[in-house]
Amino acid sequence: MNYILTRGERFLEARITYNQHGKQTQGDVYKATGVPASKIKDLEDDDTNRGVDYRSIATLAKHYGVSADWLLGLTTIPRPDTSLQAIERYSGLSQASVERLPCVKAEMRGLRGTLDLLLSADGLPRLLEALQSVEKRVTSAEWVYQYGGLSGDNRALSLRNEKELLEVSVFRFALEASNLCKSIYHVEETEKKMEQEAQNGEHTED
Repeated sequence: MNYILTRGERFLEARITYNQHGKQTQGDVYKATGVPASKIKDLEDDDTNRGVDYRSIATLAKHYGVSADWLLGLTTIPRPDTSLQAIERYSGLSQASVERLPCVKAEMRGLRGTLDLLLSADGLPRLLEALQSVEKRVTSAEWVYQYGGLSGDNRALSLRNEKELLEVSVFRFALEASNLCKSIYHVEETEKKMEQEAQNGEHTED
């Protein structure tokens, strides 16, 4: 579940995080936009209920490079880019994750290829299901320990059962992860190739 920012947090994040001009002080924004620093300060303070005119909101949204709807709390998507919005809605990924997808740095290309293989692998749903099982068991064990309302002996027995179920879930997750890696990287074929190369090297030395 995405954390819903308050009004003050949205205006603050717009200025220091999403700002297309980089992190700026309230004074910097005033110099660039003409919106008084005192008004910007009030917008970033949830304890202040100062009314703000349409022009100031539009000016700040344009300056920061964010959606006015987001500043007003009408959407959870900060950027006005409709293509990003469509990807976020379709995939369920956060904006930060979507913005990282098209990385073009040379050192990221291998990682992008791996991510593409992972997302398209048939075993990914089983891996995620196994991970969810681990999370469920951990949560259940924590609940038994903190809120179970059981006597000492019963709590110990229940926790032991949860621990055993957790171990099974972790084993299943590890197995699914191993199978997924093998399907992506063809580990067995790589190992055979390496063994063959090693044997050829030994024959050459002889």
